[in-house]
Amino acid sequence: MKRLLFILMSVALIACQSKEESPLVKEALAVQDSARALHRQMSDEVLAMQQSLNDTMLLVRKLNDAEEMRSLKAQYADLESLNRKLKEWRENLIEIPGHCLHEDGEHHHHGNEHTDLTDQDILDVQNELFRQLQGLEKQFNTTKGN
Repeated sequence: MKRLLFILMSVALIACQSKEESPLVKEALAVQDSARALHRQMSDEVLAMQQSLNDTMLLVRKLNDAEEMRSLKAQYADLESLNRKLKEWRENLIEIPGHCLHEDGEHHHHGNEHTDLTDQDILDVQNELFRQLQGLEKQFNTTKGN
């Protein structure tokens, strides 16, 4: 059993190791890394804000302040919508051939890998995904400001 596990882990590590890459793929990886870091930060902040709003809503409910409760529910709905969009963004990430998308502790899989893309296509896709995430960041900053 240990030997089988060792073999499976070795295959997974080999599959995730990169070969010599073009400057375009290296740039695409840098863009993807930046986007994934921003995504993690935003996801963590949205979760923290939702938890804080839940606590506040419990207090407001006890005070029976209907107007404040409506405002808090609207803010929570905005955060919930943003959270769904962040999850959709994460699900739509394109794996750069030869590189894994999984985080430490995540299940290992190779999804959304497009080996038929040119290096320029890979960079273009990563730039577009990052641009989409920056749009979500603007929405998030607007939500935080309210």
